[in-house]
Amino acid sequence: MMIEPLWNWRTVTVTERRTGRDVAGWVCLFVDEYYSESERIVLIIDHVDIRIYS
Repeated sequence: MMIEPLWNWRTVTVTERRTGRDVAGWVCLFVDEYYSESERIVLIIDHVDIRIYS
């Protein structure tokens, strides 16, 4: 789930796995789509349950 409180907006993405690569790709897409013109972005990640597979 990603939340933008100033816009009163949120989105949820469900993936087959919860790996670091999944989270990084999701954040990159979000930044490219909504904040491409921004000089600085403050990202707060709270309680991310990322699975690491060996």
